[in-house]
Amino acid sequence: MKDRATLPDAAAARPLGGNSSPHVGSFRYLLADDTWEWSDAVAAMHGYAPGTVHPTTELLLQHKHPDDKKKLAELLEAVRTTGEPFSSKHRIIDTAGNIKSVAVIGDRLVDGNGTVLGTSGSTWTCPRQSRRTSGKAWTRRFPLSPQRAP
Repeated sequence: MKDRATLPDAAAARPLGGNSSPHVGSFRYLLADDTWEWSDAVAAMHGYAPGTVHPTTELLLQHKHPDDKKKLAELLEAVRTTGEPFSSKHRIIDTAGNIKSVAVIGDRLVDGNGTVLGTSGSTWTCPRQSRRTSGKAWTRRFPLSPQRAP
């Protein structure tokens, strides 16, 4: 069984699919032009109204919790250079200062010839894990371990 998403050459031009749940969103990263795309749900998770943000790697890192940032920077660099599949549980801080636990899974995005174009995947928020930065200290309920898929 192949562990990658095989898409036609025009896949990179298609918009990301919508989702009715505010807790699940999709993303895509294209290696050729070093660009990220977020669904409206992923933008909202980060505190942005739909269509108001153009995500970059720098912006992604700005939203990572300080305790998680170093490991996520390493993971993002691997994703940006190889397009390899990955998974991660970590925290983000939205534009209002809310800390949210998220789970992210990304798979290779390839063309019909198997050439890696980038990565695409899904992001889930864990609503019961959210806290405001100005409130009580956030306690870890899950171990943080960004992992590369086998």
